[in-house]
Amino acid sequence: MTDRPEHRAPAPPPEPVVDEYRLALLQQRLATDGQAELGVRVEWRGGAVLLTGTVTDPVRREEILDLARDTLGGVPVRAELAVAGHDAPDHGEELP
Repeated sequence: MTDRPEHRAPAPPPEPVVDEYRLALLQQRLATDGQAELGVRVEWRGGAVLLTGTVTDPVRREEILDLARDTLGGVPVRAELAVAGHDAPDHGEELP
């Protein structure tokens, strides 16, 4: 036995809880807001909400992230959103 008080590491903060209602609300908002992003998938993974899919441009990607953060209120949001390229090709296509 020791004369020192027992030292314990502080408990980790509780992991944020995201229920199916909040995920469904985000999906609904994505489907019904101005540009209807139906190709963006929303799922709870590894302590954060993960957004995957393809969007039209970088501005739209940021709008979607803002919408997700606003809807989920403080829950971590990770995005694996690809930006579709709409640039004209820089060379002609060569067919065999």
